[in-house]
Amino acid sequence: MYGWSVNLSIRPSRSETPAEAEATARASSVQGIMPGTRVAAKSGWRLVEELEIGEELLTFDNGYQRVAGVVRTPVWSDALQVADRALPVVVPTGALGNRDAIVLPPAQGVMLECDAVRDPMGDPFAILSARALEGFCGLARQPPPQPVDLISLQFATEEVIYVDGGLRLHCRPTPLPPQGSDPAELLYSVMPNAEARALLAGISDVRAALTRGADYVLRATALRHIASAPRTP
Repeated sequence: MYGWSVNLSIRPSRSETPAEAEATARASSVQGIMPGTRVAAKSGWRLVEELEIGEELLTFDNGYQRVAGVVRTPVWSDALQVADRALPVVVPTGALGNRDAIVLPPAQGVMLECDAVRDPMGDPFAILSARALEGFCGLARQPPPQPVDLISLQFATEEVIYVDGGLRLHCRPTPLPPQGSDPAELLYSVMPNAEARALLAGISDVRAALTRGADYVLRATALRHIASAPRTP
C-alpha cells in the first residue's frame, strides 16, 4: 500500500523548530485510516477513501451503523518535520490478522481483548494506541514516502470498526463530549501509553488478544460476497 515497508533505520536527532513542533503535535494526536485500507461495510469490504456519509459499516458493539462524517486531515507533508514519536506505525501483513500491510497513525486506537482489563460495562476490552504496540508482532515506525490525507470516520456515537480482515479500530463520536464532561459518556478511552505497554508485556499472545473474533468477520463478509455475486449462466 503506497509503497510502505518496514525500515528500522534511525534518523539523526536534532532540535525541533516551532513549525516542526506544531507538525509533530498534529501528527501525534490525529486518529484516522490510511487510504488504501479496506473497511467492513454492509456492501462488503470497501476502500476507506470511497466511503461516503450515510454508508453503513459493521461495528463491534452496535451492528451496522451509518457514517455521520468523513474528515480528511493532511499529515506528514514533510516527514523530516516531525519527530520520530509522531511517525506512523507499520503493521506487517498478517501481524494482527490483517490481510495486507497497513499503516496506522500513532494515536489511532486499536481494540484489545484481554481478561486483565475491563471496560465500563465489565467486559474484557480496552483501546490501546498504535504507538503502544510498537515492537510487538513486528510493528515498527516508518517515515511516509509521501504526504497523506488521513481519513477519520465519524458516527453518532463512539464505535469500533473492522478493517482489512478483522483488525478493530476505534472511532471517536461526533460531536465529541465537551472537555471535562463525565467520562462515562464514552464507553472506551485510549489507555495511557505506559499502562498499555505494561499490559502488553504481561500478555503471552498479543496477536491473539488483538485479533480474537476476526474469523467471524471474515466468514460473514465472505458469505455476503458469495450470496450477492451474479450467477453464471
